[in-house]
Amino acid sequence: MCGGDACISSTRIPVWVLVNARNLGISEAQLLKDYPTISATDLTNAWVYATVHPEEIELAIRENEELDAEFDRWEAAGDEDEAQIEAMLEKKGA
Repeated sequence: MCGGDACISSTRIPVWVLVNARNLGISEAQLLKDYPTISATDLTNAWVYATVHPEEIELAIRENEELDAEFDRWEAAGDEDEAQIEAMLEKKGA
């Protein structure tokens, strides 16, 4: 676990990030290139975890998308309130 999210063992890569990437059409081969610290077995374990805990994964993806949308709105509005941006990034786990 990292930041409350299930992560690949010995990494800080959340399972939901990999699932979301796969949902967007990124292949396993590309994921292994993009994340050289994980193995094919790690991906298999991530897919199994996501299958067993679909609500958790879907919620994490949805929350991240909402934070991204909020950040985009702030950026488009030119809102440079540093405290708000820091709070948003903290929520996102950056």
